Amino acid sequence: MTEYLSTEQQVKDVLGVNNFQNLSQKQMMEFVKKIPVMDKEVAIAIMNQFPEFTESATSMLEQLNVLCDNGIKSNDASQREAINAYKKILDDLSEELKNKNLTFDEKQKIYKKMVDIADCISKKDTENKIFLKEVIGGIAVSICAVGAFLFAMMWAGSSEDKGGSDVYKDDRWTRT
Repeated sequence: MTEYLSTEQQVKDVLGVNNFQNLSQKQMMEFVKKIPVMDKEVAIAIMNQFPEFTESATSMLEQLNVLCDNGIKSNDASQREAINAYKKILDDLSEELKNKNLTFDEKQKIYKKMVDIADCISKKDTENKIFLKEVIGGIAVSICAVGAFLFAMMWAGSSEDKGGSDVYKDDRWTRT
């Protein structure tokens, strides 16, 4: 399990940086991957330190998309390979069962092996579902955090720049 990051210094240590001003794309990607295990307030405080945050946030969202796609593709290939390996074993065991000279006990052992392989397939499927839930859930949390922060920054910026107050009227927000 990944360590929970509750301070800016812990995040700096993980990224191997002294500040958040000039993060490389790789460091930005690592930061984005760590958002789900970061204290919410720490993540927001760090994002406030990024120069040209909107550009950085857009980059983060693009990287999250790529991360999600790559994780799922990699998982699909791994899952397929494992299932195919199990199928091969089941096919081999099925061939063994065709041997007319097998004793009852030998057949029982083969049946047990087949049941064990079926259990392994089921376990692999469950692991896959847990993996997908964690990956997609973590990325969704990250996207929501970045999106919410962007919205808050734009909202705060529009309130500070123009003065007045915002009112929701006639199914839209207007400034008075």
